[in-house]
Amino acid sequence: MTPVWFATAHLQLTGNIPLLNAPPFAAAGFEVHPMGPGAGQPIVNALLQGRVEYCNVLALPIMRAAQGQGLKFVYSYQPTGWELWARPEITSLKDLAGRRLALTSPMARSYLDDGLREAGVDPASVVEGIGIQLDGAGVEQLRRGAADAAILMPPVTVMAESLGLRRLAHLGQWGHPVAYGLMTTDRMLAERRDEVVRFVRALLSSVRALKADRELALALVRAQGVPEEFVAGTVDITLPQLDTDGYLPPATQQRWIDTAARFLGLEGPIPTARVFDFSVLDDAHRGAQ
Repeated sequence: MTPVWFATAHLQLTGNIPLLNAPPFAAAGFEVHPMGPGAGQPIVNALLQGRVEYCNVLALPIMRAAQGQGLKFVYSYQPTGWELWARPEITSLKDLAGRRLALTSPMARSYLDDGLREAGVDPASVVEGIGIQLDGAGVEQLRRGAADAAILMPPVTVMAESLGLRRLAHLGQWGHPVAYGLMTTDRMLAERRDEVVRFVRALLSSVRALKADRELALALVRAQGVPEEFVAGTVDITLPQLDTDGYLPPATQQRWIDTAARFLGLEGPIPTARVFDFSVLDDAHRGAQ
């Protein structure tokens, strides 16, 4: 078996389970291990230093790819999932004017800003404050008033509901916000491309297996240590969001690049090929059973 490591922002995030479903990867000759080095730059560092072969969280890696740091997006296996949750007294996007949003990525924030403008709220009036953890402790921070709203993913969204917080919106209402996918390095694609294709093919098989078998998904979420009362709700939210196609529309690719360029002050035009390489996915689909 070839040991393979992927970096993620938090080991309990449900978006990890397609990579933790061992049989499809074992059949392809891989033994997959998660690593939680931290969010953002630590994930980029782990990739560029060769401590992991892949990552599945995307915002800063996409921005670093746009900068030309040698990273590539190769498969969008969960193209949606971010939700906006708020304290119970906030009942609509209009109520967010002048409120505090927990720190989030510029990629997710760009979609929320679309929703705020649609609701007649000046995005500049919604100021980002502290960061919260993507776990039960982070939800408790939100409940206690560390922020008024936060952009969350399962299983944290299910935990938020149990604490009486209010779901205001799904960011997918305004497009394809960065959720979960697979990124690797230019070095991997140059030196071990056949291995990357086999890995993506195994991930496609894993996603198909999960969508076809709810009990398998439940078992994997339990194995992550998600409390039992949140397991079923987490799975029922996540499974419909998994994507066995894996491509992103060209307009979405360009939007992500443009968002990164604005945030980082990059001069354009930035070619999509600097950030995205779906030829690996093409080859994986051709060889999939």
